[in-house]
Amino acid sequence: MTRDLGEVQETTRRIAREAARRVAQLYLDYQNGADAGTVEKVGDGPVTVADREADRIIKEGLTRAFPGDAILSEEVSSSWVTSAEWTWMVDPLDGTKEFIKANGEFMVMVGLCHEGVPVVGVVVEPATGRELYAAKGLGAWHVPPGADAPSRLELRRVDPVSELTLAVSRSHRSPRVETFCELLNIHKEYISGSVGRKISLVTTGKADLYLHPSPGTKLWDTCAPQVILEEAGGRFTTALGDPIAYRRPDGDVRNDDGLLAAGPWHFDTLLEAARKAWEIPLPPRR
Repeated sequence: MTRDLGEVQETTRRIAREAARRVAQLYLDYQNGADAGTVEKVGDGPVTVADREADRIIKEGLTRAFPGDAILSEEVSSSWVTSAEWTWMVDPLDGTKEFIKANGEFMVMVGLCHEGVPVVGVVVEPATGRELYAAKGLGAWHVPPGADAPSRLELRRVDPVSELTLAVSRSHRSPRVETFCELLNIHKEYISGSVGRKISLVTTGKADLYLHPSPGTKLWDTCAPQVILEEAGGRFTTALGDPIAYRRPDGDVRNDDGLLAAGPWHFDTLLEAARKAWEIPLPPRR
């Protein structure tokens, strides 16, 4: 690795914040009655003008700063082949449905992989200005809403396992999550939209773990949050305990084996329960 990841991190922060400011303005306009410019992507949900604008700002900024790097963006399927040495994973608006619902639970996320390993991640919440960022070996940092200076992120330990708080989606609960919670006697929950936001809840200590017990997330959902969580002392794998493969020359960007993100203290116990829950069949998708 020949790059100064600290410098790369600061450039990434600047680009992500610029995109988040544009999303925040479009969000305010939308709340005041403007059209969100929503269209449906074939088989993959809605996309708004905020998605497209953030994508444009991020890609233009990365191309200027890092010419020659691959940029894998949610919005451009032709970019999903990831065999380059340096590959950016861009989710310009993680939580588009939450943007449309106007509940504020959406994120701008930019991550960088080197040889398929996440090394830089920046996540910004446009509705509040909250920022989380990290670079491999340099720690994880948090700039709360309204703050000027960052603070170091370190995961909290909670005992016993039954006292852990699970970050969960607003959508219908999976039977695998029900099984997971029953196995561990977990009852505390923090409900939120956006994959990146739920992982951020774990990183900032509002929740203690996040289980996505099915296919559905993509590489751009996990790259930036993974760097931040791991630099804060956490572990991040598939729901079956395997590393997430970010280098995929076949263009398959799906995380078919789900996600498990948590602190290290109870991870093996959580993983055992996640593997058992994975055996529960999922209902047909509507």
